[in-house]
Amino acid sequence: MSCCNKSPGEGQKFYTFEEAAKKIEGGAEKLRCLISEGEVAAYREGDDMFLVRREIDALADLESGSDTSEIILDEITLNDE
Repeated sequence: MSCCNKSPGEGQKFYTFEEAAKKIEGGAEKLRCLISEGEVAAYREGDDMFLVRREIDALADLESGSDTSEIILDEITLNDE
């Protein structure tokens, strides 16, 4: 059993697609666009799709106007390069 099969609780690194869609403005439609444009990483396991919890939380913070989310997004970008 992989870590992705569990709903992210404390210490989990992923949201399911449905959980992530609830966290961002624009919901599932916007999330699909962000994934297809490469703005958000998504991973498949069978029929399920998972998204990095830290990225989704940072995006939700950015949408709400939180200053800390910009720092987190910068860190994610720097680590992925």
